[in-house]
Amino acid sequence: MRRGDTHRLRGWWWWRGNRHAADPCSGRAARLPPPPPPPPPPPPPATGPARFETPEYFLSGGIAALNASAAYDRGATGQGITVAVVDTGIDTQNPEFAGAVSAASINIRTGNQTGLREQSEHGTGISAAIGARRNGTGLQGVAYDSTILAIRADNPDFRAQSPAECRFGCFTNADLAAALDYAVAQNARIVNLSLGGGDTSAILNAAIARATAAGLLVVASAGNGTPPSANPEQPAGFATDPSVRGRVIAVGAVDATNQIAAFSNRAGVAAAYFLVAPGVSITTATLNNGLAVVNGTSISTPFVTGAAAVVWSATPFLRADQVASILLESATDLGAPGTDAVYGRGLVNLARALQPLGTSFIPTNTGTTLPLDGTGLRTGTAFGHALAAAPGLRDAVFLDGFGRPFPARLDRRVLAEPDRESGIADWLTPAFTAPVSADLSLSGIGSLHLAAAVPALDRPGPDRGWPGDTARPASRRLAERADDATLDVRLRLSGGAELGFLSGHDPGNALGLTGTAGLRAAGTPADEALSTPYLGFARGGSVALGSIPLPAGLSLRLALAQSEEGERRSARTSQDRVTIGVAELSGRAGPLSLGLQMGSTTEQDRILRSQGDGALSLGEAAETGFVAGHLALELAGLTLFGTAAFGATRVDESAASLLVTGGRIGTTSLAAGVAGGDVWAGGDRLSLTISRPLRVTSGSARLTVPVGRSDDGEILFRESRTSLVPDGAEIRLDLGYGLALAGGSLEMAGHVRVQPDHVADAAPAYGVAARYRVRF
Repeated sequence: MRRGDTHRLRGWWWWRGNRHAADPCSGRAARLPPPPPPPPPPPPPATGPARFETPEYFLSGGIAALNASAAYDRGATGQGITVAVVDTGIDTQNPEFAGAVSAASINIRTGNQTGLREQSEHGTGISAAIGARRNGTGLQGVAYDSTILAIRADNPDFRAQSPAECRFGCFTNADLAAALDYAVAQNARIVNLSLGGGDTSAILNAAIARATAAGLLVVASAGNGTPPSANPEQPAGFATDPSVRGRVIAVGAVDATNQIAAFSNRAGVAAAYFLVAPGVSITTATLNNGLAVVNGTSISTPFVTGAAAVVWSATPFLRADQVASILLESATDLGAPGTDAVYGRGLVNLARALQPLGTSFIPTNTGTTLPLDGTGLRTGTAFGHALAAAPGLRDAVFLDGFGRPFPARLDRRVLAEPDRESGIADWLTPAFTAPVSADLSLSGIGSLHLAAAVPALDRPGPDRGWPGDTARPASRRLAERADDATLDVRLRLSGGAELGFLSGHDPGNALGLTGTAGLRAAGTPADEALSTPYLGFARGGSVALGSIPLPAGLSLRLALAQSEEGERRSARTSQDRVTIGVAELSGRAGPLSLGLQMGSTTEQDRILRSQGDGALSLGEAAETGFVAGHLALELAGLTLFGTAAFGATRVDESAASLLVTGGRIGTTSLAAGVAGGDVWAGGDRLSLTISRPLRVTSGSARLTVPVGRSDDGEILFRESRTSLVPDGAEIRLDLGYGLALAGGSLEMAGHVRVQPDHVADAAPAYGVAARYRVRF
């Protein structure tokens, strides 16, 4: 047999502990000491990864360095993975291997199990580092629930011919090739080759190529040397060959301080496929239930093999090259930054290996994928917490760059945004300068009214105290104030008709109780409750108005509103377009004013002020048809008023979304109150309003979320329906008072909100404020 045709096991040193017999007791009898105090209560059981960190876990001196307990805590222990150990055999009677050794284990030279028990103890130690059972005694392997397919392939004749060189075993290329083919036939997933040396062999390389083509991952030791080589020896060096498809990993050894072992061959040309693992002073099993401390890349290799089995057991649908890539990409970088010629990719890190890698995405049941980044849902107050509490969002998963599922916790990506406009802050903030106005008489036509105003204060920003805002240059803040300016142009014709254009106004202020009936709740935040809520969707946009008188004291008003910016008063704005068309028929009979509105609101990429992105997109558009009515009755110096609005929303669904609303969404809002003047002082005004803000009253959504993957890689989806009706129903009470004072106006407001934002378990909200305005 040619010398170059053999591979040997070398660099494996053993230290055995001495056994000492106990000395018998001796001496005269003595008075017994008092009994010891009772022991303290036992500590509470460990949780998380710590519950796996037992003496058995630490005994080998290598498993803890891989952060394996984090993988065990996720249920990945090598279960279901068969690892072929091509070596010198195994001690099948060792209790560490109880239930671990495959019945198909074989001596490849005899073709059966005759002579499977080895002579050198090398194969037993390698197998123990991979799959020794976690049984509460001795040590455990990295993948302690894996199955060991022991393939003895050493040639005993070489031991007799070269006892020093082959003291741990030597192999022929033909026998190793046969062992690899046998591993493929027995459906092994990983092959451990803790051997090397000899010349490059076409026979062996062809067998490795066949094994990797069949889907196996080959993990081979880089080899030991004095001095060490700059490159891994064969067959580990074959990792760079394109024929192995990235399914061969070369393994070097490090010591307890993560320094490259003095004897370990370096990564060299195989750096991209090279990992290191503990290989100095490692405790492992021997024949006859013994333990030994060993060194070498032979013992570092099974730690990488076991780590691969752990990763594969967590996601069995992966390919061998994906498992290799996960280990390589997640390794802890050692030595020079990045991939280097000594440590290659670095030290195996199982905690990181079982974390998401690459670009994360969310699959849909239509076959599309959507990025996890950017996926979210901001719900308007009409929904309360209905969508945030939707079943299924909590259990959804996303897939990483390797298609592995991880908890997405989409429920945490649903923000039920509070109604900032229901608070006092916005009432205080958007103070405007005194409007500049002019009225022009147009002979024979009518009159033209012009009015404009600029905000006296900036939008909410760092100087206004809103959290999360970023600094803005003065030029931008000035531009924002210009954008927020209001304009009111009205052409009143002599026959009673009117044409108008408004910019920066709420179209609701031009219609309904506040526009047509001229009612104001003392200028307080309660004014919001008096207008039709659907008109507020285009707040801050442009409004075109027209009105014509009708017989019997009636009037018909038409309005078309459009806004390019959703909620201008929010620190976060969106450029979604909202278009509103509405017709209002109103009239007055003595002290009674009545009005009826019918209209339609179209929101782009939103539903009722709710906006979703990514996998929680709400659709391309939502169209809401609504009807609203109002009345005001003047009685004994008081004005009694009320308004009600009802809407039905139809959604243009998005095909690429986990969320699909079904049918129509019904909504309502209600308000009633009383206002009076000259209560405590001449010209003062007091109002009391009770209201229920816009709330979803009917509708549901279908959620189809990914919840995992099967062992063969099928993405599993779960479908559920969730009601869009919030669990609470806000009742709001507003009290407002205003009067002229010292050349200006003093306005005070207070409110109480029960179940604010339609959240049943929300604590009541209170607010009080006062403002004094003087015009210069």
